[in-house]
Amino acid sequence: MTSTIEVDDIWRALGKYKRYTIQQIFYTQFVCLYLFVFPVLVYVFVGYTPPHQCKPLTKDLFHYGLTDRENITYNVLSYEKCHTVLSVNISNITTVMKVPCTEGYDYDIEEDTFVTEWNLVCGKAGLGELTQTLWTAGELVGAFIFPSISDRYGRKPICICTMFIVVILSVAAMFSNNYITYIVLRTIIGAFQEGAGLTLFVYVLEQVPTENRSFISALGSVSWGINVTVMAGLGYLMRNLNWRYVQMVSGLVGIHVIGAYWILDESLRWLVANKRMKQATVMVRKIAKINNIKLEDVLPLLESKSEVTMPLNKLDEVNGEQEQPHLEKTDTKENFLTVLTNRSLLKISAIMTFIWITHSLVYYGLTFNSVQMAGNRFLNFFITVAIDLPAVLSYMFLVKRSIGFGIGLIAARIGGMFAPYTSFLTSYIEWGPGIIFGVFCVISTLLQLLLPETSGKELPQSIKELTEWNKQLSYISPDDLRKIKRHLEDIEKNEQSKHREKQRKKFQRDKVHTVPSHQHINDINTTNPKAPRKRKFKRRKQNQENIIVNSSSKELTCAE
Repeated sequence: MTSTIEVDDIWRALGKYKRYTIQQIFYTQFVCLYLFVFPVLVYVFVGYTPPHQCKPLTKDLFHYGLTDRENITYNVLSYEKCHTVLSVNISNITTVMKVPCTEGYDYDIEEDTFVTEWNLVCGKAGLGELTQTLWTAGELVGAFIFPSISDRYGRKPICICTMFIVVILSVAAMFSNNYITYIVLRTIIGAFQEGAGLTLFVYVLEQVPTENRSFISALGSVSWGINVTVMAGLGYLMRNLNWRYVQMVSGLVGIHVIGAYWILDESLRWLVANKRMKQATVMVRKIAKINNIKLEDVLPLLESKSEVTMPLNKLDEVNGEQEQPHLEKTDTKENFLTVLTNRSLLKISAIMTFIWITHSLVYYGLTFNSVQMAGNRFLNFFITVAIDLPAVLSYMFLVKRSIGFGIGLIAARIGGMFAPYTSFLTSYIEWGPGIIFGVFCVISTLLQLLLPETSGKELPQSIKELTEWNKQLSYISPDDLRKIKRHLEDIEKNEQSKHREKQRKKFQRDKVHTVPSHQHINDINTTNPKAPRKRKFKRRKQNQENIIVNSSSKELTCAE
């Protein structure tokens, strides 16, 4: 048996939603999640690009590199977003010219963001968005590194260490004295934050039996929506603070990690899989005591499995419902090349990759663009993220099964890299991001029609099963369709023929019972001699008895 089935039995005996499990889920899904929401979305506030224009020129125009001649005069016409517009009169001939904002910029905001502090506008436009793109690139690196490390060294130490580093570096980023230092720190934070997030995700799913994993996964989405909504309110409260203090708060929301060592326990599934039975026994005793469960109901389950070799649940396994108690071993090693060489798998993977890119691009694109829309940027951000709550709440009750999301996770990071630049596009084409989001969503919707239906069906567990599964759902050619149609017509004709024969026989039987004449019986004998033969014999016997009776009567009369 696999570790999934065996450890699930232990968790069921300990109580699926008892006090211990509720405490662990609340801490990991709600308290810890602030550390994953704030650092990634704090860019909305600290990287905000406010409306701006050139600062007024304070010196004589000739000090700004303009030609100093007697027949040339300059006058300032207006201060634009990235240029100062001048009128130039040369020998009574007036022309208009634009010069850069040499004195800097006036920003329509009370407190600085890192964009306003380092003037990342106009010629440096796009550098602000680059900080978020590099953050996402860091997440991509972390997604490759930390899952395997947590499989080897345990969920608890990796989760606590990565969260602690995120807190330290997020606070340290507030002291960045230049742009380069800040983006380097943001990239590193992104890597460790992704490592902490994936490790914690695996840890949470390993705290419940397999049948409850979909619900717990959906609960994380609900918690994300709640945390983002709370973040919108905190952002409004900090609207008059310098961006450095907002950056500091994004790290301090994870200060609880100091006590995580005493709050979190190692994953029971990881302990059993790595044959650390003494630690597993201690943990089971602790949980049983908290949940008020009798030890004699749990310890036998653990001891009976102490000598069984159990594979460890990987990231792409714990997010699915494995209902088969036995896993078949195969000599074929499946990797990313298998996806490229299998036509069915490549098609599904390509469609799902595009959908993941669309999801990440549109979600983060709308979130980052919300503060650039007309009106109050904090209210816009709140409305944008609050709309997500009904969707994730319905997801909790509609979701039935999840699949491994390794490739999808990478695709989501790719979409996240491009999302910040959609707000940059707004400064040139206001309707550009909306068109991009709409087109991507429409294409994704159409592509989903090409995917096989999985509702109420057991998902294939291997490439071989997937191939056989797709054969059953494969496209039927016109020739095959005609053959199937003819076959169905033949079946229908045979059924009709059998039905007519059955009705004819029934009619004949009814006719025998309703008309019991001698002539009718003789007619029936020619068609079905077996059925009336008994009746004919009985009739002859009756005639003989009548003859005997008549003869006896005559003899009696003569004697008289």
